[in-house]
Amino acid sequence: MPKGAGPVQSAPPGRELAGSVARRISSWLHAGLDPGTAEPRRLRNVRYSGVVTLGVLGLGAFLLLRALAAGDAAQVAIALAAIVAGAVLRPLVNAFQPPRRAAHVPPLLLFSLIVASHFADGPASLGLSWLDLVPPAAAAATGVAGCWAWAGLGLAAVLAAGPGAPDVVDRLGALVALAALSAGFARHGLGSERALAQEIALRKQTEQEARAADLAKSEFLANMSHEIRTPMNGVIGMTELLLRSELAPEQRERAEAIANSAEALLALVDDILDLSKIEAGRLQLQEAEVDLDDLAGGMVRLLRPKAREKGVALRLEIAEGVPRRLRADPARLRQVLLNLVGNAVKFTLAGSVDVRFEVEPPASLRVLVRDTGIGISPQDQARLFAPFSQADSTAARGFGGSGLGLAISRRLVEMMDGQIGVESVRGEGSTFWFRIPLHPAATAIGTATAATAPAETSGNGVGPGSPGGVRGMRLLAVEDNPINQQVLLAQLAALGLAADLAADGQAALDALERQTYDLVLMDCQLPGLDGYETTRRWRRREAGGRSIPIIAVTAHAMRGEREKCLAAGMDDHIAKPFRLEELAAIVGRWLPSSPRPDAPL
Repeated sequence: MPKGAGPVQSAPPGRELAGSVARRISSWLHAGLDPGTAEPRRLRNVRYSGVVTLGVLGLGAFLLLRALAAGDAAQVAIALAAIVAGAVLRPLVNAFQPPRRAAHVPPLLLFSLIVASHFADGPASLGLSWLDLVPPAAAAATGVAGCWAWAGLGLAAVLAAGPGAPDVVDRLGALVALAALSAGFARHGLGSERALAQEIALRKQTEQEARAADLAKSEFLANMSHEIRTPMNGVIGMTELLLRSELAPEQRERAEAIANSAEALLALVDDILDLSKIEAGRLQLQEAEVDLDDLAGGMVRLLRPKAREKGVALRLEIAEGVPRRLRADPARLRQVLLNLVGNAVKFTLAGSVDVRFEVEPPASLRVLVRDTGIGISPQDQARLFAPFSQADSTAARGFGGSGLGLAISRRLVEMMDGQIGVESVRGEGSTFWFRIPLHPAATAIGTATAATAPAETSGNGVGPGSPGGVRGMRLLAVEDNPINQQVLLAQLAALGLAADLAADGQAALDALERQTYDLVLMDCQLPGLDGYETTRRWRRREAGGRSIPIIAVTAHAMRGEREKCLAAGMDDHIAKPFRLEELAAIVGRWLPSSPRPDAPL
């Protein structure tokens, strides 16, 4: 049980039984209709038909017992007929949910039972006084008009009984009074019914507007992701190519400053988009098998150079008993670790940062990140995990940062059904921790996960500075942005690859008709014919023949984009902005190991 969680209180058996009975009665009365979504008038008819049917069955049972005690065969027959009719009526209502006119059947049964019992004139006769039940029952089942109609039939039955009937005038007056009162209640119920119908209509309209707003937000996020990542690809790509050229020391220093600033900006953009996707409910975890040694070790290797520059020791410990392979979302688990450990390294000026993985009973993985940094005051700890929030001190402000990392980490850990927290003393350091449910992998031995596995390689020799192995291969680059055209062609040239350029989908189809290519790099957002439709049309044209590998090159980074590209007929996917090594890995994965026989040398 997680710390701080109390024992679950179970309801007393008597209360559970009463709740179960109440739910069964409610379900029976509503004939299986959902009170929150059913059409109000139909729900009302079905519900009150059930109430009146219960009255008929109860009254018939009472008359049956009375007739059996008196030995009155005629009354016994009437009571049995009423009970059978009421018992048959309710299953029909449940099965067919009849229209409004069927609501008259229960009052008819009630009226018939009372009148037949009276005119049978046996020792167990009910008498006409029971007709006082008819107006309210009819009002409940059929509304105002039905109430007066059945009250009129009751008056006719009293008058038909003749002058010998006792208290005829009193009986007529009681029926009229009850009919008027019941009609008033029915009219009030009709108003409530209309109000309920309006409320349901308003609720449905609100839900539709909320869905439309959610869709608009998702489209906005997708467009913003694309529009931001497109120019970022130009900045990062050109800077990377610039740093690979011969530069004077001062020029290299400035180019590295541009590269670092671009990386920081991209990280901020990713954080904002992640938080927006979480807020919109569009971020979903992708569970896979995780190699904990690779995941944690890779994270430490990434941050150790920065820690070494500051003279901070960065240590990793995986406690005994922690399974080395487990089930989790590797990318999001790594993101949380990088946020926590990266913050620890950033806010520690001297000393150490210790990362420990341990098992917490009964079945949780607990991760602790201890540092000897500046520490956090209790006031700042209370708001530390809120978006755009940072420790409010001059020292903390000097370290920079957007204040989004911890907010995103908290949301991600909560999505993993876990908890996250901090213990800190100002000036002495902090311990950030989180725990998530521990799900060991089914097998103890397996391959590295997609998040931590090294890039696949092939025997075609694709890589920076090694063009010999790919001479004779030809690529088609489909890209409409002029800056990204330059970046992509320059990156391919750095890999020793020659490529033709197409600026839109139709130009790409024309180029594929004129020449045979070994690989196509397809941008998805193109003017006119987009990359998805271009791929679909080409796949139809080459049906049955040689299939050219097509790699999606897109600035869309929303979940489902890869699946969308594969569904259109593309073979793989790389998101902008990407590094030269990433491009080399994916191109090397799909290029053939040797040039085509007809390829130019």
